[in-house]
Amino acid sequence: EASILYDTTNFFTYIDEPTSSELARTGHSKEFRHHLRQVGLALAVDKAYGVPFFYRVYRGNSHDSKTFAAVIDELVQKIKRTFSGVDDLVLILDKGNNSKKNFSQLKNKIHWVGSLVPSQYPELIDKDLAAFDEEYQDILFCATRKQIMGIDCLVVSTYRPSLARKQEFTLQSGLLRLTNEIQAKWVTYKKHPTNVPPGINTLLKESRYGKFLRLEVRDGQLIYAIVDSEREAARQRFGKNLLFTDNVGAGAEWVISNYQSKYKIEDSFKLLKSTGLIRFRPIRHYTDTKICAFAFCCVTALMLMKAVELICIESGLHMSPELIKEELNDIKAVTLAYSPRDVQLEITKRSSVQQKLWDLFRLEEIIEQLPYTA
Repeated sequence: EASILYDTTNFFTYIDEPTSSELARTGHSKEFRHHLRQVGLALAVDKAYGVPFFYRVYRGNSHDSKTFAAVIDELVQKIKRTFSGVDDLVLILDKGNNSKKNFSQLKNKIHWVGSLVPSQYPELIDKDLAAFDEEYQDILFCATRKQIMGIDCLVVSTYRPSLARKQEFTLQSGLLRLTNEIQAKWVTYKKHPTNVPPGINTLLKESRYGKFLRLEVRDGQLIYAIVDSEREAARQRFGKNLLFTDNVGAGAEWVISNYQSKYKIEDSFKLLKSTGLIRFRPIRHYTDTKICAFAFCCVTALMLMKAVELICIESGLHMSPELIKEELNDIKAVTLAYSPRDVQLEITKRSSVQQKLWDLFRLEEIIEQLPYTA
């Protein structure tokens, strides 16, 4: 079996109007730079090693599901050519790609595993914890068959206690930040209003945590109150997720295991955006031709980084790409000029890890080709 991970991300630019670029468009930024123009990247990597084998650059204002619809046929063909000797293929998707049209296009071409938007399926996400009567690793789950967008699917409802605790902490931290912002805004009013002012209502409206707070002005003081019904409704869903697949004959553990591997493509996006490695963003090109060429270079660099990481792992060196680069970067070639006729090249002393990398990548062969070496 071969599993393929597909997802999208975007990269902000500093392109201003006017511009001839059709790719750089203002849209939803996954780094919350909504005021800047974005360029989108669709990427597919293999589950085993996280090596990219398919990518497409797209307009920054294109929705994920529409982008996926445009590349489905090409992606499936690429998957089947790349993994021609594998009978069981599965495509792992994010919920942003969900649409009835997309799943109809995938039907009978390749199996897939995805996740559902919890709010769209309250009867599944609001199940009592007692219903989660099976366990896989640290995850409690229950499974059922259900029609999803016209397709017979296996739906796996999962609950992870550690995720629930993390989401509870995130909620409390978000409420604290919001109340601090509101209080900071309140003290700027020289004369305290008799009602909640529009400026503070705007803060509530724009914050994802605004629905959890109720404000009123009483005796010149701003009074905060938690909306218990909203908080309890949110807590009811903490730690839960809805996974689904068209492979109804598969086990729930298979679905969970495959979906958990999504972190590999997320790690690839982190490498692409890392300022110390590939540095895809900010994109500093202003024409679509150059943006596409730059994207090709960045994805090629990602492929090389993954290959280097894989070579290290197979040799027993479990190191992140950042650490590999840091260790190699510390190996210096120093040119020593004793006289115009006596110039030598020396390599700095290497640590045990650096020596292993030196031997693994046969860097001695490269040094022998440099000038001033015997």
